[in-house]
Amino acid sequence: MMKRLFSKGRSERSENHSKLWSVTCALLIAAFLVAAAPGANAQRLRRRPRPAAPITSGKNLPNIYVDGDRVQVLETNRGGEPGKVKIKLDADGTWWKMLKVNDDNLIEQQDGAYVGDKDTIVINSSDLGETFNLEFWKAKLFGVHTYIKTETYRTEDFEGRVVRFVWKEGLPDTDPAEGRRLPPINETVSIEGKNVTIRSAEGGTAGYATIVFNTNLDWWTAIKVFDRFGNAKLIERESARYRPGDQKLLIPINDLSSDIRIEFWTAKFLGVHTHMATKGLSRDQFKGRTVTINWYK
Repeated sequence: MMKRLFSKGRSERSENHSKLWSVTCALLIAAFLVAAAPGANAQRLRRRPRPAAPITSGKNLPNIYVDGDRVQVLETNRGGEPGKVKIKLDADGTWWKMLKVNDDNLIEQQDGAYVGDKDTIVINSSDLGETFNLEFWKAKLFGVHTYIKTETYRTEDFEGRVVRFVWKEGLPDTDPAEGRRLPPINETVSIEGKNVTIRSAEGGTAGYATIVFNTNLDWWTAIKVFDRFGNAKLIERESARYRPGDQKLLIPINDLSSDIRIEFWTAKFLGVHTHMATKGLSRDQFKGRTVTINWYK
């Protein structure tokens, strides 16, 4: 009797193992088929990115802003070749700039000259996809070569044409095609519970940034404005006297980087000069305007 029960139990266990193995094999086959199939999600992942805003062929492309600089994008048929994409950098100034499609296709400008005397990228359109990315680089503080941003363009808008990127110092912040001007400055910086206001008004000196500083704090107080060479311009007040006496800085706009750094300083315990806050603002918001900073009790 015991022998028959043991034989029966072993037979049932063997049958259960066989069923489990069959189910496992079926699941593995199904998983393999799902992974190999080019489903909708896989196709979506493989698609190339589309430009954020489609471009109308045959017209100038929308201007862009790179680290506060306005860059004009001008398209022309002159100099174009069938099946070729040509990208030209039209730049000036002393600081390094670069346009880059990839490591083999880039343009660099330094001190008003083009590295390798090359100012145009030429690529076979067949080597590009439906769209391509264009990187913008420039030298920042201490001349460090810095990646700024990427723009995505449709290859068909460039094919057979020369597209010129005008990236120059002093381009007006008003673009007639866009009909817009950067808004006035209306900022507030909170320092130890006090609101320091930064406001701009028209009527400044053309080609310059005009900065005025007012304060009534009891201890030494100052603002520092840094130029593109890393040098600080200072307005300070101590014992009710300002230096400079007119409480004003007049800085050539081209001496400033595209992002202007302003630091706020005051004397603390034992008169130690202490950095309290930093504010960054776009250079274009200073052009031809008077910017007034008020730091009151």
